[in-house]
Amino acid sequence: MEWSLPRVRSFLTGHLKCGVFLPFASVRLSWERYTDRVRDALEIPELTSLHETADPAALVQEASALIVGGGNTFCLLRELENRDVLAPLQERIRQGCPYLGWSAGANLACPTIQTTNDMPIQQPRSFRALNLVPYQINPHFTPDRLPHHGGESRLDRIQEFLTLHPEAVVVGLPEGTGLEVSADRHVIFGRQAVHYFSTTGTREIPPGDCIPVSTTSMMKP
Repeated sequence: MEWSLPRVRSFLTGHLKCGVFLPFASVRLSWERYTDRVRDALEIPELTSLHETADPAALVQEASALIVGGGNTFCLLRELENRDVLAPLQERIRQGCPYLGWSAGANLACPTIQTTNDMPIQQPRSFRALNLVPYQINPHFTPDRLPHHGGESRLDRIQEFLTLHPEAVVVGLPEGTGLEVSADRHVIFGRQAVHYFSTTGTREIPPGDCIPVSTTSMMKP
């Protein structure tokens, strides 16, 4: 996420009195080391990790910014369920607390985690996520098919999802692309267009434009 650091730092400016990091998507790297890496990358030495507290719900309520790292989305969701902080997270964000998430952290912002690319190496109680945006996100999206690869592509998997959930919309975020959400504006930024999928068709939306939220059906998680 180095390409986005200037924008991320600007987004977090003025909201770091009690910045809270959620490291639970990390599997091979310890939560302590992951937190240290994010502190260094974002230049926030005072960043607190949720795994360091005995009362995670209270820390969430005190948070001035919430930051969710990438890794395995199933592990992330299971840990948040085990700590009973999904509802406190939703409430704090609805109160205006900024939310920053990449990869698994972007999946967590959706109604469900059903459009993650990750293997289900742990089993959460459900697929329900934070429901901060009314569409699904597929991070690291690529329309390319690997040569000599006999399995399904990302596009195939998204079409499978839409077949079973025709009311949904999926936003494919290629590398070097992000979304900044403020009220009803979901602005695309970065290097590439996003891919917008629904049962009515597929299109690309370039950086600087907005995801058409007003025409997006709310998927029930």
